[in-house]
Amino acid sequence: MFHIKPDKRSQTSAALLVDGLYQCMKEKPFSSITITDVQKASTVGRATFYRLFDALPDVLEYQCDLIFGRIIENYPSLTDSSAYDALVFFFREWMEQELLLNAIFTSNHLEILYGVFRKYAPMIRAILSPDANLTEEEVNYAGNFISLGMVGTLESWMKEGKERTPEELADFFQKTIETVYLSF
Repeated sequence: MFHIKPDKRSQTSAALLVDGLYQCMKEKPFSSITITDVQKASTVGRATFYRLFDALPDVLEYQCDLIFGRIIENYPSLTDSSAYDALVFFFREWMEQELLLNAIFTSNHLEILYGVFRKYAPMIRAILSPDANLTEEEVNYAGNFISLGMVGTLESWMKEGKERTPEELADFFQKTIETVYLSF
């Protein structure tokens, strides 16, 4: 878990640690990186690392959380876009995070991505189906279902060599949802 306070000092230190981790991930697989490696690459002290993060995967989780927040914040107006446009936008934004996704998938830390997607599940559901009249419980289920499908789609994209476009991923996702719907 990460413990980043809203003060500038904590956020600056966290950003340095994220940058240090990214430097390390360019040189070797995430599973081979140590806290000492990140500490040296970031010039942030070990005590500061442990004040902000419990373990190295928490740095990935923090970065995913920041990215998702930025995606939601930068998403075009809900009234001007279709669900398909939203899918393309989300996939395009996440596909630009190849180094981060690679670290998560190759180190079998999918729980990080699933957790962040679940955290934002109500917002995802609201963007993809803003007119749906759902109870709070149904919103939770629908948001989680959609989130898991999006993570699975990104995982397939990574495993297949990252050759698909965001539009193709949106098409696959949409067809999967339609198939599930028609199955019931």
